[in-house]
Amino acid sequence: MCAKTPGIGHISSKGSDAEANAKRYRHEARDYVNERLWLDFEELIELAAPVDGKLRKRADSVAAQIADDFENTLALEHTLASNCALFDWIRAGAEIGLEKDLYGHFDAFMHFVAEGVRRSSRGLEVDILGPKRTIEAYEKHDVAVDGSEQNYRLDIFVECRSINPGDELELKSKSSKLGYGRMFTVVEAKKTNRLIEVQNACIQLIVYMRQAYVAQLNRCFVWGITLCGDAVRVYSFGNDHMLASREIKLTEKEGRARLIKYLVYWSFCEVHRLGYDPTIKWLPGPECWQIEVPVLSETDGQRSSARTALFYTRECLVFADNLFGRHTRVFLVTDITPTCAEDTKYDKCRYVIKDSWVEVAPETDEDKDMRNEIRHLRKIRDKLEGHTDVAGCYPTIVAGGRVQFDRSDGKGIVDDTTASMLGDIFSRIFAPQESFSNEENSSCKRDP
Repeated sequence: MCAKTPGIGHISSKGSDAEANAKRYRHEARDYVNERLWLDFEELIELAAPVDGKLRKRADSVAAQIADDFENTLALEHTLASNCALFDWIRAGAEIGLEKDLYGHFDAFMHFVAEGVRRSSRGLEVDILGPKRTIEAYEKHDVAVDGSEQNYRLDIFVECRSINPGDELELKSKSSKLGYGRMFTVVEAKKTNRLIEVQNACIQLIVYMRQAYVAQLNRCFVWGITLCGDAVRVYSFGNDHMLASREIKLTEKEGRARLIKYLVYWSFCEVHRLGYDPTIKWLPGPECWQIEVPVLSETDGQRSSARTALFYTRECLVFADNLFGRHTRVFLVTDITPTCAEDTKYDKCRYVIKDSWVEVAPETDEDKDMRNEIRHLRKIRDKLEGHTDVAGCYPTIVAGGRVQFDRSDGKGIVDDTTASMLGDIFSRIFAPQESFSNEENSSCKRDP
């Protein structure tokens, strides 16, 4: 929701004691692994797949070709120097010397897939069914990341690299330094596939994901990867779910093909499948965020999918720094289109946007839901707008509603809920008999 504010100061949700916070985050992460993690979730790959049927078919074809190329190369006695260590490692049964050796092997695997994705788009000036990006590791491993409350070192920093310069996922952090704003995901590696190592890798991954939510103001959910010995697991962390794929063995043909499919799907899929909010975009010119907010009809309070208002900001007052929950973010914004960074400074902003997930049953009428904060703000405005003696003493709603976006599956504009975000796997996760966090088959919606 967006509201005028009579005056507001800066708020920070980060603690001042970094060491104490690090212990608290790790303790919470351990509890999450023990209590909320859904292991061996076979359908997780469906969350990575493109929603558009034609795009998925093309991605499946490219993934199959890359998998064949990999197996053919593996069958050769001699391989190219750039990848020979990876193939030699797999031929030898993935014997582990040092943990850091895993970094190079996994990086080489990702590079092989990225090259295959790029080859699939060469020679095509305009290819609407082609890959939009590659998923690649940063050139160095075991790196410190700028902007972290703690001095973490990430084993493998993974980012999206656009194939087309105009691609909408040309994500840039506000700094040229290696920061969480550039991160798509992280690979946390452990030397062995023992249970304790797998759990510790997941715990560390969760700690990193909190940082991603703070740095990426348009992140709805995040992906993660662990590499324990020759076993890979893919994770999805959302505000109300925490899923892990089954074990993917790099020493097995089937496992390699499945990991390739994940990487190719992420290269082809829509931005919301990567975990990004398509209604919040970073504008590199004026160096600010653009936020698209639904506009309610003044007569009946009904939403119109065609009516939205644009706001711009560089000021986040409250960050979403928890793994679960409402992921509330509060922005200080302006409705004037900026031409430079100066136009979105603190003193130029006249409005506040609160963006959060709210639990709601699918059948709930948005305008009758007693938990709907936008409904209450409209009521306050309607009751007090004629009382000049209290003008400026309360927030006045300007725009707001349930966020909507195009899923690209022919269904047109849909509400941004966990049900629409997770697609077909939602019913499996939140079925009443299997849900680990909700007693009802309920969803979470986003209200800005």
